[in-house]
Parts: sequence; structure tokens; C-alpha cells
Amino acid sequence: MKKTTDIERSILEACLCREWQVINYIIGSVALYDFNEPEYREIYSAILDIAISEDLPTIFRIGEQLRSTGKDNCLDRLHALNGTSDKFWSIPGIKSECAELKDTAIRYKLSRIGNHISSSAEQDNGTATNELVNELYNKMLEMLTADQSGGAMDLREAIERTQKMQDERTATNSYARLKTGFSKLDEMLVIGPGKVIVVGGYTSHGKSALALCIANNMMLEGIPVLYITIEMDYSDIVYRLAAMNGQFNLSSLVRGHAPKIRQIDGIKAIAPHIDNFHLVDLDAASEVEVVLHMQQHMIRHPDTGLIVIDYIQNVDCERYPRLSRHLQVSTIARYFRSAAKRLKVPTMVVSQLARPEKRDGKFRMATIFDLKESGDIETSADAIILINRLDLESQDWYAIIDLAKQRMGQRGRVDMYFTGRHVRFEEQAIPNVELEEHKIKRM
Repeated sequence: MKKTTDIERSILEACLCREWQVINYIIGSVALYDFNEPEYREIYSAILDIAISEDLPTIFRIGEQLRSTGKDNCLDRLHALNGTSDKFWSIPGIKSECAELKDTAIRYKLSRIGNHISSSAEQDNGTATNELVNELYNKMLEMLTADQSGGAMDLREAIERTQKMQDERTATNSYARLKTGFSKLDEMLVIGPGKVIVVGGYTSHGKSALALCIANNMMLEGIPVLYITIEMDYSDIVYRLAAMNGQFNLSSLVRGHAPKIRQIDGIKAIAPHIDNFHLVDLDAASEVEVVLHMQQHMIRHPDTGLIVIDYIQNVDCERYPRLSRHLQVSTIARYFRSAAKRLKVPTMVVSQLARPEKRDGKFRMATIFDLKESGDIETSADAIILINRLDLESQDWYAIIDLAKQRMGQRGRVDMYFTGRHVRFEEQAIPNVELEEHKIKRM
């Protein structure tokens, strides 16, 4: 195996090959801080500046760039590079070099993180263990997912990064959009990695059921999901998934009037896909604990297409225990948004609505302002879905699913029918007689 300095030197020499295809591959693959040697890092920084201006990097041009930024101390290392190498550089030829450099960089960073955490733990300076663990995962995730470039960027760089992100999604078949499994909703909803969608509803209006339906649909499509529940326990999730995908109704399953769990038709139906569904069952949890679970999961399963948090009002605020509950929920919402952005995964947050659905016996559509202890929930969300239940008495009922907010797409409504015995939502047009009874105009 080559020494780290030899790999770094080899990458820099490849940047001098005058082949834009090779240079662009290196720039798209290797980050500035993948270089451990400070002088090589400065040389690569100069190469990046030159390449962004669409000039070919040469020894002379890089030297000018280094002198203009006061990095004359790097000139000896620069002139030691073989800028007229007879070696033929191609994409396959440089690919292994770039991979080896990044692997070495990660090992160095892991070592530094480990030393830092070890030192902090040994000092026992009053830092809570939860904070130490959180710091460890934060640093690991920064290392594994960060863009590795600080400061402001110009539009040219932003365009290049966006193209790189788009290429990565295409190449890896990653999930650029949240796929709910409901065709009309999917036509409107545009949620990419790192975005937050809030599902809101009044008590017993199917908030958890809709979130679980979406997670179930994604699981069946082969898209890994993580469901973090502070509302139900693991057996509730199992029973609901069994009822949702089979013929047994939920009450029969809960009462034990069904065969062994593995033999239930609903469980047998999802058996080929169960490795795509991951579950965290918490009796109580703070925002820090929830994000720790998210981080741990994404390190183990980076291809996860959706994380569900059910639900935000059940989350305790560990970082600011003295704030009012209104402000606590605001900080929790922002904390979840920050985590989703860093982890680059769509995150669905279930939220309670505070106000009664009816006033003076009249039906009223829920609004964003009805989010319980809303604070910054609405401003932290990239999209908000509100559930409006029409019939309060029957086990089965119609619902208007209102896409009330969306930063990157249209708003709109979808008619659905909820089957109580199977805790399942299905897209189905609401009969005119139902709409007339509730004095609702069809959109």
C-alpha cells in the first residue's frame, strides 16, 4: 500500500495531465480536507480555484495562484511534482487512487475523533454522557456526509455541486422524492433528501395511520424506512402492519383471535420486504435521543428513504428544560430539521392539532395554524399534510388530505377513505352527498 503522502502526490500529478475528464472526476470525488498534508492541501485548493475559472491547472498557473494568496511556502512541494509525467491518466486509472485517498482520510478523521472523545471522557469535566455520545455521532456524520467546504460559494460552484448531487442520485438510484404510494398525492408532493414533511391531525384522525401507511408503501417498494414511535409500542406497529396488508381486522389480531403472528396473511404478504422496515420503540425520549437513533441508523443504513417520528408532542426537550412548552417544541422542530438536512434523508414528523374541528356544529377545514404548540413547526417544514375527517361516528370514514404547504411544489387536496378494521387509507373520491352534508366544495 502506498504511503499517504505518495497517494496525495499522485492525485495532484494527475490534476496536471491536461485531460478535463480526469480533472473533473478528481474534483468531483476528492474534497479539500481529504488531503492530510497541509502543503498538498493548499496546492489542491489552488487547483480547485483554477479549474472553477475553466483554466487548465499547470505548474506555472498553480504557482501564480499560490503566490497571490501568500502560500509561497508550498512552492517547493509544487515544483517537486512531475507536471510532465509520461504516465497516461484515465478515469479507471485514477479511480482507485481517489478511493484510496478518501479511505485514508476517513481513517485519519476517525482516529482524531476517537482521540477527542477519549480525552473528553477521561477528563470527567461534568459533560453528560448523552452529550458525549451525541458529539461522537455528530462528528462522525459531519465526516461521512458533510460537503467539506466552508464559507460562501459563488453560483458557479453551487451549480457544479447541484449537478454532482444529481449525478450521484442517478448513479446510485437514491430516492430523490418521497414515494407515498398514493398516486394523486405523489403527483403533487416533491420531497427530496434532507427535507421535512409534517403530518398533522386531531385526536383519532389517523395521523399515525397515514404515516405508517406511507412507510408501509415505501417498504413494499423496496425503499428502507425507519419508524421512530413514542406513541405506540412495537406490537402495535406489528398488528397494524398485519391488518393493513391482510384480511384479519385489527381488533381480532389484538384479542388473539388469529393464528401465530408469522402465519397471519398480512405478515406473510410483507415477509419478502421486512428487512426494509426498521423500528425504534421509545417509552419516552428527548430530542437528543431521537436524533441519536436517527444518526446511528443512517450510519448503518445510508440508503434509508424515509424516517418517521411519531410524534413531536411526545418528545421531551433535553437541551432547554426551562423554556415554555411552546418554545421547546419550536427548538425540537428546528433540531429535527437540522438533523434531516445533515443526514440527507426525508423525515416525516407527526404532529397533533390543537383546535376542535367543529365550531357551532359546523365542519371546519384544519389549517397550519392549528398545529399544537406550533411554534416553528410550520416554518421548519418543507411540506405540511393535514388530515380532515368527515365522519366522526363510523369506524370507516372519508378524509380530505390537504397538502397545505409545500416549498418546492403545488398545494392541493386528495380524497381518501379510511378503513378502521384495517387501519388503512386508500385513495377514493368522496361522494357528493358527503361533501354537501358537510358544506364542502370540491376543489
